[in-house]
Parts: sequence; C-alpha cells; structure tokens
Amino acid sequence: MQQLLTLVLLANLAQSLSIPQASPTSPLAIARRSGRSKVAALDPRACKVPDYNPGPVSVSLPKFDADKAQVYRYRKQQAVNLGSWFVHESWMVPSIYACAGNDKIAEIDIAAGWGGVENAKKVLEKQWDTFITEDDFKYLAKIGINT
Repeated sequence: MQQLLTLVLLANLAQSLSIPQASPTSPLAIARRSGRSKVAALDPRACKVPDYNPGPVSVSLPKFDADKAQVYRYRKQQAVNLGSWFVHESWMVPSIYACAGNDKIAEIDIAAGWGGVENAKKVLEKQWDTFITEDDFKYLAKIGINT
C-alpha cells in the first residue's frame, strides 16, 4: 500500500511541477533517430514496459503485543540492507532508470519517464514484487539474518 501511495505522490508531484512526459524531442527519442546520444540506454529493449499486474493485495496484521515488542527490541540483531528494493539507486539497478526522465537520479525521474506515470507504475510495481522474493528471505533467515 505504501508503494502505491508513494507512486501517487510522485505522479502528483510530477504533474504539479509540469514535468514533461516523453516527447519526440526527448534525449531517448533523438538517440533512436540519430543513433548517437549521451543517454545511458540506447537499446530500445531497455525501455520495454513490462506487462505487469500485481493483482489485489490483502494484508492482515496481528494486534500489537508490547511484551513481544520488548523482546525484539533488545535481542541481538543481525541485519542486511536490501538496497534498491524500495529506495531506488541508479547505480544498483540501472535498468529502472534507463528510460527515466530528467537527471535520472531520483524516483520522481522514474515517474517523469517511461512514457507516462502508468508505465512507470508498472515498472516500479514489478521491481517491488520481484526484486526480493520469499526465497531470498528464507535464505537470509537460514544464514542468521533476523532484522
């Protein structure tokens, strides 16, 4: 749900800032016509929007247990950073920024590119749903990561 709210916020911000959508004069469009560009991804396949629909999401959270929370608060924690899963870093997953707009450095640039907000939403939802999987969490737990 938070991902959807973030995307809506980014879309509204992009519209309020009047950030232009992909146009025939965009660097990527010019690169495709001329065959030369400073754009990182010239391969048209890099900008293919996935046909992705995550379907309905149902979340049920248990009631807060203060005693259990205290146990987790003071236990020895072993952690890992799941970089670029929710906070996107262009150096970690450059494919997400391949068709981003503007400077290609922030999530607002993703929303401003990819041919529109709906396409950017598909790209981001696929990233959120597939970058880290349940098998990854099982592996992390197996090697002692508990936070």
